[in-house]
Amino acid sequence: IKLASEGKGLGSKFLKHIEKTRVLFHCIDASSTHPLVDYNIIRKEFAVYGNGLETKPEIIILTKTDSADASLLKKTIAAFSKKGKTVFTLSMYNPESIAALKKKIPSLLKNINCLR
Repeated sequence: IKLASEGKGLGSKFLKHIEKTRVLFHCIDASSTHPLVDYNIIRKEFAVYGNGLETKPEIIILTKTDSADASLLKKTIAAFSKKGKTVFTLSMYNPESIAALKKKIPSLLKNINCLR
């Protein structure tokens, strides 16, 4: 949420809670007209809040891909990939997308040293 670092919504309580994580699975609504803007708002809140949130490893999960504009989705994936981000697409109406993500999670976590 915009201004979370200033206490809006769950604000700093939520940000403090996710400080404890080793990796962030950042879910972004792919059906949004501006998913990259949405992403950047959250990243700005992480930076303003500090405490290492902005440097945590993250995996981008574009959700609601069943209702996303295909052209925008393709551009969004390319933009995140260009930033060096790991990107997955997910639709609750596509069991294969869920299974693919579930299957890949252990290796993703191992690759970013989150599994002991």
